[in-house]
Amino acid sequence: MIIDVDDIQSRRFQVGLSCLREGGGMRLGRVELVCPDNRTIECCTITEWEPSLIDDKIARADLEIARRSYDEIRAASDEFRHFAQRCSVRYSVIYDYGKGSVEVCRLEGDEIVWSDRQDRPPNLKS
Repeated sequence: MIIDVDDIQSRRFQVGLSCLREGGGMRLGRVELVCPDNRTIECCTITEWEPSLIDDKIARADLEIARRSYDEIRAASDEFRHFAQRCSVRYSVIYDYGKGSVEVCRLEGDEIVWSDRQDRPPNLKS
């Protein structure tokens, strides 16, 4: 279960944190945090772009949104920081198509790893 949270200081954030601990997650704006295995926090930006139009520049901007949001949550919540200290973090960009979502790319070190680039126009393939 993923719960929508409007504010890190709200009671709803505490419910989202509880969901995260239980294998679900929370969504703050365009960023989802899930922890399905209690070892890795998946911090995903929901892109505003069609996957076929996402190039490296757009992907990096979306990944930066995820990274910045994660850092802000860690700075604002001792409880989240305590939970997160035992987990690794995986940053990715996802596309929400209404009935579900698919990963577009993820960050490994400083490199973007594309999930599937077959549908991308030739001018955007790297």
